[in-house]
Amino acid sequence: MVTGTTYYYVVSALNPAGESANSSQAYAIPGTLNRTIWVASSSTSGSDDPDNALDGNLNTRWSTGTSQANGQWFQVDMGS
Repeated sequence: MVTGTTYYYVVSALNPAGESANSSQAYAIPGTLNRTIWVASSSTSGSDDPDNALDGNLNTRWSTGTSQANGQWFQVDMGS
């Protein structure tokens, strides 16, 4: 990622029934948000730290560690 460059994203879900339609397009501009006070949490106890989803490091990641199921959630406390 390059600071100041706009990146566009869509999200879809995949399960045994197939793949969902894409979400609405969202965008992000690296370097424009201070995420140091953000705290991530999830309803699953996967092997990865949920904060990995926010650290801006392409070499870390977060995974549920299990198949997707109804009722699972991922939350970001942005501190405000």
